[in-house]
Amino acid sequence: MVRKENFQLPTIIVGRSDVMKLRRDLLAAEDYISQIELRGSKASLKHLPRISQRLSDFNDINGVNIMNRDDRNRSLLFINELLKSAPELHISFASDPSSAFLLKIIIWFRNNIDPLILVNIGLEPSIVAGCTLRSANRYYDFSLRHNFAAHRDLLINGLKEPLVNNKV
Repeated sequence: MVRKENFQLPTIIVGRSDVMKLRRDLLAAEDYISQIELRGSKASLKHLPRISQRLSDFNDINGVNIMNRDDRNRSLLFINELLKSAPELHISFASDPSSAFLLKIIIWFRNNIDPLILVNIGLEPSIVAGCTLRSANRYYDFSLRHNFAAHRDLLINGLKEPLVNNKV
């Protein structure tokens, strides 16, 4: 299970692609540090190349020292396990949601559903307004299109009613 190390995900890491980028960043840092250690030059280790904001936030929130090989290995194991077994949710919107709105969604899901949930954001203009949610075994449609389709008869009757009243 993913939680054995008790790592946390910063809110900057939203979906599977962000976790894959985090893994790539960690592997790049590992390669750089390993090459410096193989050359025997400890002076170069004081000046690591610039690391990504994702990796920096991950290290900060989990107390990981990137210079410590054990910390890097534990982080890599966690990230690999996360890619294999983290719960995922896909949310589609009619248009791009703001970053502030996405942050609120991520925080809510991680506080109320699972602290390691990965949320993939997509666009589906045909839903008009609202959103659709899809997990591994569930689908929820909170779109205006779905609401109109579910209440089609009510909508048609509502549209016809003013015409009947105007003719009388």
